[in-house]
Formats: sequence, structure tokens, C-alpha cells
Amino acid sequence: MKIIEAYIEIIILFFLLKWRGLRHYSRYFDIPSFSAGTDEEAKMIKSIKRSIDLAVRFMVFNSDCVYQSLAFAMMLRRRNISAVVCMGVSSFPFRAHAWVEVRGVVISGDSSTVKGLYRLKKGCGHG
Repeated sequence: MKIIEAYIEIIILFFLLKWRGLRHYSRYFDIPSFSAGTDEEAKMIKSIKRSIDLAVRFMVFNSDCVYQSLAFAMMLRRRNISAVVCMGVSSFPFRAHAWVEVRGVVISGDSSTVKGLYRLKKGCGHG
């Protein structure tokens, strides 16, 4: 059922981000104070990531990394996992990306993707 949750979350975010803007979701860019990680948490992260990836395949619109990252973080936080949405840019060539970290570790996508990006919020990762 996580796939359905992920699909619905991304669709809702698609419309709400256009209507309300990113500022409304700024709390997902701050580090929450949840408990330390466990093996159970690692399994949950992997399961939700797989659900997000599958939901994206069936989207009728292009769900960019911002939608995916926010949906991923929202689903993790609902389960008391301290997920943070990070955003970064590079100037030449211009590139922007959003990703999710838990305790400073990139959990959405490949950590090599975020190398060379200027992080827009301090406290995101190690950069």
C-alpha cells in the first residue's frame, strides 16, 4: 500500500506546490528531532524509496526531484524517521537538484549526484 500512498502524495504535491509554493513546505528542510536509526528504520527507508520509484513510473506528468523528495520526506516523517529535504545548485553548467538525507546521509538517489552542488541550506549533509 506504500506505492498508492506515494502516488497520491506526489499528485497532491504537484498541485499544491503550484498553488501554495515551496515556502509552505519549508519545515521539511529543517532537521527534525526523532530517535536514532535502527535496522527496522533502514528497511522502512528502503521500502518507501522503492514505493516512490514505482509510483513515479506511473505518473501521467513529469514528477521532478522536488516532488519526489518532498513525498519521500513526508512519508518518512510520518513514520518518525528524521528525513530532511536538501536542495543544491551549480552555476556552470547550471544544474539544480533536490534530494533527501537522513542523519547527513543521502538516501534518495546517488550521493555522487549531489557532489559539486552548492547546498541552499546550511546543515544539509556535510557540504
